[in-house]
Amino acid sequence: MRTCPKCNTEKGDTEFYKNQKDAHGKQTVCKECQKVYAKTLYHSRVENEPGFRAKRNKYQGDYLRKKRRAAGIPERGIRGVYTGVICNMIKKHHEELKEDPEHLTTEFMQKMLGRKCKK
Repeated sequence: MRTCPKCNTEKGDTEFYKNQKDAHGKQTVCKECQKVYAKTLYHSRVENEPGFRAKRNKYQGDYLRKKRRAAGIPERGIRGVYTGVICNMIKKHHEELKEDPEHLTTEFMQKMLGRKCKK
């Protein structure tokens, strides 16, 4: 049991978000108070900072694009996104089993997945 300094109520550990930097491994402020704080902070920034939403949306889009690139997932909105993912799977499979004479061929994988890759 911990006491939230904002609302001064004693709550269980499940009522606090995780925080690895804290000695107890939990935030000092409860989830409810944290939500209220985040919401008021967001609304104050929207009101006081011109172009805040546009900057935030651009940052989030750039962040997600960077994460997708790191994971090897192609950009959204491009025709054949799923095909790109499948082609990466086929190439990886082919490289891993290149020396094995019994391995599945690329053509078999393409037929099995119902897609063909651009060469």
